Amino acid sequence: MLLKTFFESVELHRDYKFVSLRFRRPFKVLSTSASNGGLADDLDIVFNHQCCEAMGHEMHQLMKAHRHPAIYDSLLLTEHDLAAATAAGLGTAANMNNLCIAEEQFRDLAVATIATGGVDGNAARAGDPSSYYEFSGVFERFGPIGPDQHGTINVMLVINTPVSDGALVRAVMTATEAKTALLQELSAPSRQSSQIATGTGTDQIAVMAPADGPL
Repeated sequence: MLLKTFFESVELHRDYKFVSLRFRRPFKVLSTSASNGGLADDLDIVFNHQCCEAMGHEMHQLMKAHRHPAIYDSLLLTEHDLAAATAAGLGTAANMNNLCIAEEQFRDLAVATIATGGVDGNAARAGDPSSYYEFSGVFERFGPIGPDQHGTINVMLVINTPVSDGALVRAVMTATEAKTALLQELSAPSRQSSQIATGTGTDQIAVMAPADGPL
């Protein structure tokens, strides 16, 4: 279902637990996606997907997403009739019913943010003790403290005008600072220490801007 169109160039769709941004023109994307992540200029879609429940989820499906992200994403896209698309995806246990959309504009610059968040179970502060160690897709419990349940803050940020690669990175910095500031305003506690949280251990982000045109 089409929810909204941003800047006449990006469509926001939602299909149950699958929320996607679909490009009408070439976009440059910087993302933390395990599949097609990093800096990419050949994507058709960026999506946010509730890949597990906050509690009681199917672990074999979650491990498939972690260990074989390209295969998992391909199956997910096929399920939503997008098999031909090249995509970067974010995963979460947060419910898509809590999707938040925000827009701001100053002169000719406009941004839109589509975000989901869950911090009740695994909120943490940068510098907290580690709870897991990951190597080659294998997760090892590390230390006595671990998340009670899954939660993630995922942000998809759309910019209406082309920007430099450095500006995309700066946008990631600013969005991260905004997330941390919000958690401080909410006094959201870390589940790993006695401090205020700065995020969760699984937060993800994708920042995107048109690929062609004056910066």
